[in-house]
Amino acid sequence: MHTSASYAQFAAVSLRASANRIRASRGESADRHKSLLVVAWSFPPFVSGGIYRPAALCRYAHEYGRQVTVVAGPAPHRPSSPGLKMLEYLPSAVRIVRARHPRWKPSYSGFPRVDGGLLSALDMATAGWDASPPISPGAIVATGPPFTNFIAGYYLARACRSPLVLDYRDEWTECPFEFVNKGNADRRWEERCLGEAALVVFTTASMLEHQAKVFKQLDRVKCAVIPNGFEPGDHAPQGGDLPDKARTARPISLLYAGNLSEMTPPGPFLKAVACLVSRQPELEDRLRIVFLGRKSAFALNQLNAFPHPRMLELRDQVPKAEAARMMKAAAALLILNDPRLERYVPGKLYEYVACRRPMLVYGTGGESAQLVSSVRAGRIIEDGDVHGLEAFIEDLSKEGAFSAAAPGIEDWLSRHTRQATSLAFLKLVDSIT
Repeated sequence: MHTSASYAQFAAVSLRASANRIRASRGESADRHKSLLVVAWSFPPFVSGGIYRPAALCRYAHEYGRQVTVVAGPAPHRPSSPGLKMLEYLPSAVRIVRARHPRWKPSYSGFPRVDGGLLSALDMATAGWDASPPISPGAIVATGPPFTNFIAGYYLARACRSPLVLDYRDEWTECPFEFVNKGNADRRWEERCLGEAALVVFTTASMLEHQAKVFKQLDRVKCAVIPNGFEPGDHAPQGGDLPDKARTARPISLLYAGNLSEMTPPGPFLKAVACLVSRQPELEDRLRIVFLGRKSAFALNQLNAFPHPRMLELRDQVPKAEAARMMKAAAALLILNDPRLERYVPGKLYEYVACRRPMLVYGTGGESAQLVSSVRAGRIIEDGDVHGLEAFIEDLSKEGAFSAAAPGIEDWLSRHTRQATSLAFLKLVDSIT
């Protein structure tokens, strides 16, 4: 029954999109240009690493005169404090339409399986149609993951006759990590969405290059790179900020901010720390390693296996401003640069640069190491390089051992605020509408 009902819903949504039932009327072009529809299943007050980019786009699109509607998944029953803070970050005029959780549970031996669930895409498309204003949006921006957003955007764009913009915060079928749940229909749907898109945006140049090589039908002319960024308001001076001399008087603190999962395993780094402590036992008292944010069971197993648990401080997720305060209070900030992250720059890295604290990039190569090197924001250490780790920690205890940043860092920061990157995104959208 559930599988048959799922196919019936699939057919109904496909027919509705093909019928172009939401049509533009004459004389509406000016108003339509001001309207933006964003498709993002994960959206405040839900909290994840992927909500900040679409939330900023909505905020600044509104500030620049757009009428913004978001089609999102259901809100959490008990929003967290960080989630409620993110909801306050959004202007009240941003309209959020919530899709329901899928009602059917089809047998996936006989129904298409895609990241995020095809039924979620169908429910989002339906919610978008039912809540649409009389004027079709000037553009539809679908941001992923989950990539059910792209499929919902595909249907909405066809029905509304609006240009579709795909925002790849991460890769879809080419993603090397398990957080993208690839099924039997993802590749087919990714090719279909790329064919429909008027604009495809990536967060790094190497991600764009990789996708262009893999997907021969992807027209490079319609591709662009808009990096992630940071919100300056989260980094305003606070009473808790410490001068460098106060930091050196305390145990050395190394802070990692963000989710720990299979894409950022702490085990290899902690193995190097354990080797260093075996050579310098006093480090067990001198060094504190703080892990701030959510931790998967996989990551927790590696943390629990560390033989010096009193060196670790495990903190839950906190609002962005509090996280920024903790970053600024740390002696240094940690990036776990797994080789599979070669084409990725974690969003936290922009926050790290804005904090102006030295960074330790554990693992060489890729976009993250290149960025840190270019702005002279820290040191890159090869996986397993205990001597390099030892030298870095010793330098942390020496005042002035690290330069503040490369010349031109203020200009770099000004170009990577959430406002600046959102404005760059909107200018690209304007070019296709």
